Amino acid sequence: MTLARAARRAGILLALSVLVGALAGMAATAFLSLTTIFTKALTGQGDYGTSGQASHPLLPGLGPWFLLAVPVLAGLLYGPLIPLLAPNSAGRGVSGQGISEVMHVVDTRASAMSTRETAVKVFASTLCIAGGGSVGSVGPVAHLGSALGAALCRVTRQPWSTLRPLLAGGAAGGLAGVLGAPIAAPVFALELVLRRFSVVALAVSALAGVTSNAVARAVGGEISVFSPPELTPHGSADYLLFVLAGIVVGAAGMLFVRVLYLVEDACDWVWRWPQWLRPAAGGLLLGTLLLAVPELYGVGDLVTGTVLDGHYALGFLVVLLLGKILATSLSFGIGGYGGVFGPMLFIGAAAGVAVTEATAMTLPHFTASTWLYGLIGMAAALAAAARAPATAVVLAAELAGDPAVLLPAGTAVLAATLTGRALSRETIFTLDLRRQGLRPDGTRPTG
Repeated sequence: MTLARAARRAGILLALSVLVGALAGMAATAFLSLTTIFTKALTGQGDYGTSGQASHPLLPGLGPWFLLAVPVLAGLLYGPLIPLLAPNSAGRGVSGQGISEVMHVVDTRASAMSTRETAVKVFASTLCIAGGGSVGSVGPVAHLGSALGAALCRVTRQPWSTLRPLLAGGAAGGLAGVLGAPIAAPVFALELVLRRFSVVALAVSALAGVTSNAVARAVGGEISVFSPPELTPHGSADYLLFVLAGIVVGAAGMLFVRVLYLVEDACDWVWRWPQWLRPAAGGLLLGTLLLAVPELYGVGDLVTGTVLDGHYALGFLVVLLLGKILATSLSFGIGGYGGVFGPMLFIGAAAGVAVTEATAMTLPHFTASTWLYGLIGMAAALAAAARAPATAVVLAAELAGDPAVLLPAGTAVLAATLTGRALSRETIFTLDLRRQGLRPDGTRPTG
């Protein structure tokens, strides 16, 4: 390859990296804005989880009982969209959406990721979350970012050597745009999406992540998922509790993985009617659960912030932990669309803070920052369920805005990773691929 040709290809890749990052940033802003608009229309609140069982402004006489109908109405809206406009994903539950599908495309070198079908599923995700679906935002937007990267490659007729980094870059842009974490974004792209190191992919993902974050801030305003206080110092004895937190959260993360697919299988076994009706019918069950524990509504970022602030007692933290596992599993089981990244962070935060509350009850003189344990719990859950320790540690430090979190998070993440691996060699994403009849390397078993 001549120097001029190499420079031209590098210039094209640079331009495509910036473009896919900008598109991912706009997609993230649109996704979050639509979700808020639809949530407010269905509940009267921008985020119902912390509303305290408020009634809908248009239906004050019903009190919180209107929640029974909200998931049903949302299911009637997004249920028919998938069979009509994205038939290849109809009835596939957790499969066919989010990070695992991008992993499959990377492994099989299939460039035919449909932008239209992906956009339909992402739009369905906004309706699912707005209707109370306890799913995440990162997966759908990362999926759409990768699909946009694939589309750019098709339009510009770029080779596989360009497509693969752009798939990673689109996913990185999705995470950076939703969570405001441009530093963790390229680590996420390499560790979870590509699962191998590449200097080119790292550069593309870093550039796309920074661009996405900048565009999302410019279009949608300041991205502030959580607002951490100044974290209190920790001593050497605290590292024993960091290990304990990692073990507890790691076990909770793997429980989530098991329950998620058990509930999906149970729903598949029970349902014998048209798939488009499944989200609405199952919405009655989800609505009942939300009526009992409204804090489980939607992604739950505000509730996660309240957990990190230490405003919930130990008993209710356990309710939130187990409730989120059940609500997310049910949301997917009834045919909802969304990601699992957000629920993993929620579960980790609840479990991490629960460890501090339990320790304080047994050791009266023990004092610790619930924010610190919540953050390392989020990292530990991600490490155990997704087996993404590097992403987990960097994300925890970036969300905290404090590099001092690296050592506590790294300790808990190591314990959680070992716990998760002891309980299962599968992750939440590789198990998804195997359930589709695929190996994690993209091939199908023979024989």
